[in-house]
Amino acid sequence: MPEKYQSFCVTVRPLLGLSDETLQALNKYAESQDHAFAVVEKEAADRHWHAQFWFNNARARGQIAEAMARICERTIEDWSKPQLKVLRNGVRIAYSDWHLSYLSDNEEKEAPNIQVDTAPLITHTFYPTEEEQAATQAKINAADPQFHKLATMYREAYPDTHPTERQVALWLGKQELVDKTIPVTRQKRDRLQRTRLLWLYLLGEDASDAKILEEYARPDAAVSPEVKELFSQLDI
Repeated sequence: MPEKYQSFCVTVRPLLGLSDETLQALNKYAESQDHAFAVVEKEAADRHWHAQFWFNNARARGQIAEAMARICERTIEDWSKPQLKVLRNGVRIAYSDWHLSYLSDNEEKEAPNIQVDTAPLITHTFYPTEEEQAATQAKINAADPQFHKLATMYREAYPDTHPTERQVALWLGKQELVDKTIPVTRQKRDRLQRTRLLWLYLLGEDASDAKILEEYARPDAAVSPEVKELFSQLDI
């Protein structure tokens, strides 16, 4: 499930510049949101639109990108895939008052041509906390996003518990078959392997490197006898 946030920065910069039709549609969208601040900059082929949104109910980044894409597809005759890629990259999570630091109070820019200004008086409550920002950065930097996500979910469920292989197996089964938060692993050998690898991944916080590598390199490291018996009892 995509992560959701309450504030986003947006830049719309069409290849041939922003037309009046596209600008009007973007401003209309901004005016219909909970809070927004939008400006238009430059002229002709350099003309583009910046905005910051604040939402009372969090949204996924993809929702905002899709809304912007629909407007551009409808109002730009030569809309193309490269322009869509640039547009999607221009939708970013907001962590601070970008509308002030970059759009309206920027000494390096000309006086802002403000199109919409319904920015909230108090903005800090819309931004991720330092802890949430750190978690987002850790996710971005993770070498294996899949196991990072599973490990994060497990730690949220059992924050103060030393993981055992059996507990990890039961938790994975619950996520797949009961809570349905992750895809079902269809082959038993794959379930056994994922259980053991996630357990070793989680051990990284509690065990020494030597212990983890010893377990990882064991000839019978596919799964412990206890977990193998558990899977057999459950017939999964």
